[in-house]
Amino acid sequence: MDGNSTLPGELGPNVVLIIVVAITAALVYAVSWLFIIVMVHPDDKNQAWVSKIFTTLGLSLAAYIVLLLPLDVSTRSEGVFAPWPMETIWTIAYITAAVFCFVVIPFLVLAYETDEDSSPIRRFLLAIGWTFVALIVAAAIIAIMYFLLGFVEIPVETNFARFMAVSGNTTLVSECTTSTCTAAMNACKANATLCYPPPTSSATWCGFVDCGPSSGQIKLRMSVAVYIMAMISWFGSFFFAIFGGVGFVSLPYDLILGFVERPRRIDVKQFAKQKLEIKDEVTRLIGLGRDYEAENGGKKANKAKQRMFMNEFRARVYQLENHTMKLITAFKDKGGNPLKPFFSLVFGILAIILSLSWLGQIVLYMVVDPPVTDYMNIIFQEMNKVFSLLSTITVALFIFYLLWCVLKGQMKIGMRIFLVSIHPMAPHETMMNSLLFNTGLLLFCAVAVVQFATKAFSVYAVNTAASRLFGVQIENLMFLQYFYRYNVFTYMLVGFAFLTLIFGIFKTCCRYVSYFYFSV
Repeated sequence: MDGNSTLPGELGPNVVLIIVVAITAALVYAVSWLFIIVMVHPDDKNQAWVSKIFTTLGLSLAAYIVLLLPLDVSTRSEGVFAPWPMETIWTIAYITAAVFCFVVIPFLVLAYETDEDSSPIRRFLLAIGWTFVALIVAAAIIAIMYFLLGFVEIPVETNFARFMAVSGNTTLVSECTTSTCTAAMNACKANATLCYPPPTSSATWCGFVDCGPSSGQIKLRMSVAVYIMAMISWFGSFFFAIFGGVGFVSLPYDLILGFVERPRRIDVKQFAKQKLEIKDEVTRLIGLGRDYEAENGGKKANKAKQRMFMNEFRARVYQLENHTMKLITAFKDKGGNPLKPFFSLVFGILAIILSLSWLGQIVLYMVVDPPVTDYMNIIFQEMNKVFSLLSTITVALFIFYLLWCVLKGQMKIGMRIFLVSIHPMAPHETMMNSLLFNTGLLLFCAVAVVQFATKAFSVYAVNTAASRLFGVQIENLMFLQYFYRYNVFTYMLVGFAFLTLIFGIFKTCCRYVSYFYFSV
């Protein structure tokens, strides 16, 4: 039989993998569409269909990108599945993400936000024009940085050996090259104090002087496509560190809180009492708004102070609305569906396990140098020996959880950065421009999630296209390499997780909401 032919039985694992990939892709798209249905504002319920379609595609693309890493591990050359062209797949996925971030989403946001009284053609031309301007600016910045800094500085370390040509036993003639002293070099590697003996007392021979390591670097120009990928990953890493750090804590916190503070059945007397409490809170909020207007109505408004007040006021209103909905559920719906808080508890416990596992991997393997243990890498490798598809699914779960944390972080802090609330997200309260904006951020973060996970699971993901792309090229790029070498984004991630934990404890104990409302 021809050596290149394939036995029927050898197709089995790849058929299974293709089926798993197809089912996963369909489920991701369905969940993305469901997410939009849950989040979109009633005013956009029966309109902006083009924006909804591309938002669904963008959310799906973000999930597909992070799930490419376990696929990459499964299809590497030493795996049970046939090798796939993963470098090409990575490039296509990242370039598609770049097109979404720099062209599609800006155009749709601008088209959505233009004056509704204008004609469709005018709105279309305005969106095209501003998108083109933004694209030119972004392309110019990337081109300048690529021209100046688009080099990969790969560190290399070699062993050297110096030898001297000796005539007889004492006379120094000249330095020898290692090519003429192969035997002496081998002796150097075996024993640094050993000299290769001359064949005769009068022969010219190579005597060993010393040997040791020699470090240096290779400087190569990076391809344009990979450089764009590197810039997207670097930019997205800032948002990943912020949103991911908040999500590490707030995701399990809110899931557990959903069970602890679940609506419980109440009688008419309790319902009437809590209605009065809500009425009092509404009165206080109205009074707060009137007092602020009275104090600042005749003055030139301080924009920073005004933004902080509006953020606090909006947050308190949102809390009051949630409390009202729970009260209605507790009385009219008699506590609501009992399975919902149960599932919240189960997923909350799972989220705690995943968050602690990730934080353990980050501290023990990524922060400490040298690593204390390979930790999750060892677990995945052992699982791969037993059943490779099981390890693939487990890795996918861990990586997808990172993306879920990012999304949770986006929803929690609602882009409240530098005391500004730009595009907050909340169920049934999110306009399509906010969904589009946050989808773009999620795509940036998805690229950063892959790079972070590749580094965290570098032992398990060795010899993959992702490890060559991120571990060799992007993490050794001029200027950007220092952010990865000194774990800047890793420390930011842990720092935001710690701050969120402290604030969560503080809020839980004191039920206090600060003016900044950095809520957990």
